[in-house]
Amino acid sequence: MKLRNVSGFEGGVVIKQSPGAQQKQPLHARIFAAFFSLLTIAVVLTTAVYIYLALTSYNPIGILHHDEAGLSFPMQCTVETFEAAEGSEIKDGQIIAKARTNEIDAMLAVAEAELAKAKADLSEKEELIRIQQLELNNKHEDKLLSLQVREDELNSDMVKDQARLARLKSEVEGYKKEFERAKALAEKGVSSGREFDRARTDYESRANELAELEVAVKQSRQMYTNAKQRRIEWEKRLVKPVTDQLLDAATKKVLVVESELAKLKLEKESLSLKSTINGTVLRYMVNPGEVVSAGQPVMEIASGSGGCIESFIEEKYTDRYIVGTSVIITSSKDGAKLKSVVEWVSPIVNEIPRKFQRFYTGSSVFGKMIRIKLPENCELPTGATFSIDIE
Repeated sequence: MKLRNVSGFEGGVVIKQSPGAQQKQPLHARIFAAFFSLLTIAVVLTTAVYIYLALTSYNPIGILHHDEAGLSFPMQCTVETFEAAEGSEIKDGQIIAKARTNEIDAMLAVAEAELAKAKADLSEKEELIRIQQLELNNKHEDKLLSLQVREDELNSDMVKDQARLARLKSEVEGYKKEFERAKALAEKGVSSGREFDRARTDYESRANELAELEVAVKQSRQMYTNAKQRRIEWEKRLVKPVTDQLLDAATKKVLVVESELAKLKLEKESLSLKSTINGTVLRYMVNPGEVVSAGQPVMEIASGSGGCIESFIEEKYTDRYIVGTSVIITSSKDGAKLKSVVEWVSPIVNEIPRKFQRFYTGSSVFGKMIRIKLPENCELPTGATFSIDIE
């Protein structure tokens, strides 16, 4: 190999290759080299874009969080069925699980039998009391009727005596006039003493009869008045209701058994577990056929409205997100946008969970948790994700 000077390059040297070294590279080698060069350029550009986006924008991930609740049965029982599948929507008051307990069923049967017996016993005593009350009512009516009859009889006798008294007074007045005429004639010596004595006897007899009749009429009037008063008083008298301590005891027995039966029915009804909200079934925590204790959660549900959107803000961006900051949340499912505000910012810095990291690098990232108010009348499934931008 020889060295030679190259025109235009002071002190420059060119290595003169042998003719074999100047042969062209194979085609596939050149294609591979070109592809590798393009791949290197793409990686560099992607890295540059990532760095640019990371430096110029920040869109944390938000996850919808609703209030969650665990539902349980109020007593030990065996779960029979679940009426709604996990993830399905449920309505307030909808039955979503059923259970059974042999103890409640047995107690219901006993209580219903006791109630039937208590009602039969009460009906029997009520019928007996009704008969006794009817007898008292009939006696009262009979007494009233007899008093009315007696009053009518005395009134009739009084009317007759008064009519007789009026006639007798007229007769006595006639006898008096005859007696006075006979007396006048006897004093003049015109008539005999026998006629005078007869006239006097007739007058005195009728006068005595009149006096006796006046006394009798007065008495009959008083008797009629008394009879009328007794009848009026009896009419005003109320028939006392028949009371029986046995009847009172039977009535109380029915009320007690009815109360116990109502409680048992409520307990039976409580074995049909109902949703207390409009929302979603998150998951079941037991299987049908399992025995659960009182208060043991058998499922979790989440409300379909209300709640909030939770997110984590990297520590270096926390100054951008304060309470009251207006944000735009974009659904990752359909791109729908909603406006809202930050309603809470945690004062504590914690490690950001993986699900809140848009680009997971494998290293720990720290930040603060925030909550964004869910717009009113907005119903979204629990766990929905959003992209958050400051408005």
